[in-house]
Amino acid sequence: MSTPQFDSDFKHYSAGRDIECFKQIVRLLQQQRPLPPWACDCPLVNTWGRWNCRISFDWWLIYRCDMTANTITFEQTGSFRYLFE
Repeated sequence: MSTPQFDSDFKHYSAGRDIECFKQIVRLLQQQRPLPPWACDCPLVNTWGRWNCRISFDWWLIYRCDMTANTITFEQTGSFRYLFE
């Protein structure tokens, strides 16, 4: 699942980029497997169920995991500055 914000961000940010790293992260999340150390996967502070991870150099993903509903929702993606400043 994804939000309209994610869809817009992804269309803009992935243009002209190799999205293989993104696909790898998505596969691992869908399989409920740990992400590689370089992805810096960690929960967002004060936002229950929301996580962020690095897809590649200065390309980040914010997502929400709901284990009871067995869903992952991609919320936003972009540079660190765009997402966190």
